[in-house]
This record gives sequence, C-alpha cells and structure tokens, in this order.
Amino acid sequence: MEEPVRFSTLHMQVSPPHGGDTMWSSQVAAYDALSDRMKAHLDGLTAHHSAHVNRPELCAQHPVVTRHPLTDRRSLFTNNLFTRSIADMDPLESKALLDFLAAHSTRPEFTCRWQWRAGDLAIWDNHYVQHYAVGDYTADRKIHRIEVRKVAPLDAVAEYTPA
Repeated sequence: MEEPVRFSTLHMQVSPPHGGDTMWSSQVAAYDALSDRMKAHLDGLTAHHSAHVNRPELCAQHPVVTRHPLTDRRSLFTNNLFTRSIADMDPLESKALLDFLAAHSTRPEFTCRWQWRAGDLAIWDNHYVQHYAVGDYTADRKIHRIEVRKVAPLDAVAEYTPA
C-alpha cells in the first residue's frame, strides 16, 4: 500500500494451551546494528513492495530506510513477505541485499516472543517492527486484530520537520 497501516493491535480471545506465540523484531535495533558502510549504502534506496505478484494495484514504492517522526531514529523498512526488489539495482544484487536484510532484521537479539493468554493485548507500530505468528499449535486460537491509521513511511534522507 502507498500508505501502510501504522499501528496494529491483537487481543487474544482463545489461546491454545501450547504454542501460537507471536514474535516481534525491532527494525530500529536492526538498523542500528548495521555497519556504517551498510547504512550509507542503504540510505536513499527505494524498494518495490507488493502484496501479490499478480495484483499490480496492490504495490508501492517505499524507502528501504525510514525514520520515526518523533524520535528521528532510523529503521529498516523491508520484509521477506512484501518487499520484491530494490529500485535501480541488478535483480541478483537486489535479491542478495534483500536476503541479507531479511536474515539480519530477524536476528534473535532484535526480537521478543510473546506467549499468549486469553485477554492479552498487544499494540505495536508496523513501520518500525516486524511481527510473525508462530504456527506451532493445533488447538483453537481466536484473536482479534485491529489496524489503525494508514500513513506513508518517512524517508530517512528526505527533508522534513518533525510534528
């Protein structure tokens, strides 16, 4: 989407007795851990994102590195589900860089894992965190999801005035 959902909430209704955890990965921490040389390489790059390869209306271009509007901290804005390529790069180079970013951005030291109980509520900022639902359960699991505020991510290198 041109304006991806900014915030998400999950409210667990029915939790399985084992499994069904959710993991989050800080993309700010992932960016901070990159070498200065890699940060310089990524700044200013744009990536093509698409929810479905055969649905061109469900695609957008976003900066590879964004920044938070309040803290001004930089963050990676790629993921292995929706980021298809990096603009103006050879396809093999683009794939190699995206593969690296996918592996790097989900390193254990950037993640947390939540073991759900009925009634738990999680709220996060989709522009600076990736999330993953662990599919290791067979019992019933019912969770409500609410998405809030669609907004375009801020380019890390563009001029702007914080709100």
